[in-house]
Amino acid sequence: MPLLLEVPADAAGTRLDRFLALRLAGTTRARCRRLITDGEVRVNGRRASKGLLLHAGDHVEVSGTVPTDAALHPAPEPDQPLTVLHADEHLVVVVKPAGIRTQPLRAGEPGTIASALVARFPECTEAAPDPRDAGLAQRLDQDTSGILLAARTRATWDRLRAAFRAGEVEKVYLALVAGVPPGPLVVDAAIAPYPGDRRRVVASTHPYAAPRPGALPARTEVPGALPARTEVEVVQPLAGAALVRARTHTGRRHQIRAHLAAAGYPLLGDLLYGGEVTGLPATSTAHYYLHAARVTLPHPADGARVSYEAPLPDDFARAVAALTR
Repeated sequence: MPLLLEVPADAAGTRLDRFLALRLAGTTRARCRRLITDGEVRVNGRRASKGLLLHAGDHVEVSGTVPTDAALHPAPEPDQPLTVLHADEHLVVVVKPAGIRTQPLRAGEPGTIASALVARFPECTEAAPDPRDAGLAQRLDQDTSGILLAARTRATWDRLRAAFRAGEVEKVYLALVAGVPPGPLVVDAAIAPYPGDRRRVVASTHPYAAPRPGALPARTEVPGALPARTEVEVVQPLAGAALVRARTHTGRRHQIRAHLAAAGYPLLGDLLYGGEVTGLPATSTAHYYLHAARVTLPHPADGARVSYEAPLPDDFARAVAALTR
């Protein structure tokens, strides 16, 4: 059953995330923010932002059961495979396969990178404010493969997150897209939640934003939109497709997927953003092909620039071979 809370007079003017953290015993403010972002919190029947200032008498509804932070810690799974590219006393760099979640979405969920990570580096459990993260400083979508960075201490996690916020982390992805771009592309379009559909986002030039009943017109300002820029270059033209390299300095949700679709070159197999399954191997384990191939950042210990690379997964390489002219 949903949890229903009424805002008392002495809590008027309190931010929604702070109000929940005060009222939900054993749950951190970071966890409350995640509940809000995941759409599990409504104020007066409507979804709300974490920074919403509440009024006396507002009704706050929290869907489902709210587990404590202790219950959300990923359970160590030593048998869960984990590829470690680098490890030192501050930082662990791992590779996530496509089809596996970065961290559990529900208490007790097995089979995640976070579970494999804490089995080998148990100190990562306490490194991040959100217990689900197991020290991971960023996330990848379930069907995206590639490099993830994990902190072994809270100080390292704080430095990593500061580097991400400052745009000091360069991320390079490889992607298979429908069509062949004529040359380098730069997509500079803000990203916002897609109205009425939690599964996806919208870019300011995204074709899904074209005027139609219930949709936003193209280039309309969308509440909550955040700046995002993706630089794209062709690595290899293929049959009706292309292998491209995408660089980002921001990490908006679904940024590359939405930006490539906005440019007219959606990821092959990414049905959520208009991609088609054309010429892909029938044995594919991923719905689309996007791989975080290289990450360059200031090392959290001394600020020296370091770079880590993850080779192309076998199924991705087979898809490229199948589409090679």
